Amino acid sequence: LQNDFDEKAANKILAQLIEKFPNLTNSKDTLKYQLLPKYQFMLGMPYYEDMIEVASGNTLLEKIKDNDKVVFVQTLNNGSTLIGVKLSKRTRNFTQRIGRNNAAMLPYPVLIEEGKAKMLDPKYYISFMYPKLTMSEFMTIATVPDAMVKDCEKVFK
Repeated sequence: LQNDFDEKAANKILAQLIEKFPNLTNSKDTLKYQLLPKYQFMLGMPYYEDMIEVASGNTLLEKIKDNDKVVFVQTLNNGSTLIGVKLSKRTRNFTQRIGRNNAAMLPYPVLIEEGKAKMLDPKYYISFMYPKLTMSEFMTIATVPDAMVKDCEKVFK
């Protein structure tokens, strides 16, 4: 949502999540949301605003209808739509290598707005969801970011 972030709306969604899932606990790995725009895993890696366009067109919502790889569809207050993409089994197995403590990052979120489907760059998203991930650990899953992009592109074919 970048500049359209609405903290009140986010807190409302958080309250609903807490109500539905009362036993959830926070991750031990944390990063304050104010740091999101400036966060970078390391030099040369993407920033928050470096989103990847996985599809475009006027029929994006029609293309994902009845797709078993789309886990949820959520219409946002600003008219955009957020979907959750179930990654292929092979792609999502990366959590076995780097840990499942942040498995909440799955399904992969894709934002549909103004005829474009965009996702956070997986290199950014993984490093953000696992802030204590080391570069050597990241290298053990080096092929995963590209596989995530391909999985998200496939739901719109």
